Amino acid sequence: MRAKDAARLSTLRLLKSAIEYHKIEKKQEQLTDADVTAVIKKQIKQRQDSIEGFEKGGRADLVKRRRRSWPIEVLPAEELSQAQIEEVVMATIAELGATTRATWAR
Repeated sequence: MRAKDAARLSTLRLLKSAIEYHKIEKKQEQLTDADVTAVIKKQIKQRQDSIEGFEKGGRADLVKRRRRSWPIEVLPAEELSQAQIEEVVMATIAELGATTRATWAR
């Protein structure tokens, strides 16, 4: 939010919404890491499929709009290890200058 990166913020909000919807759908209080990963992969696949469909249909305007509204490069294509995720989280905390941090279950 502080970086004023609207595309990235929109992407993260869409993912958060999809994850929350999945929790409601599964009637679970907490999702496993595998569940969250599956939701993210599904969302990426849906966006890639729609971009491909627009490209095949010759709709460059819609391709451009979809890419702008859902920058797939926001998320890494490959899965990160736990250590890599923790490194990114710690770097983000340091970058933001956060003074407290929530603990998470491993």
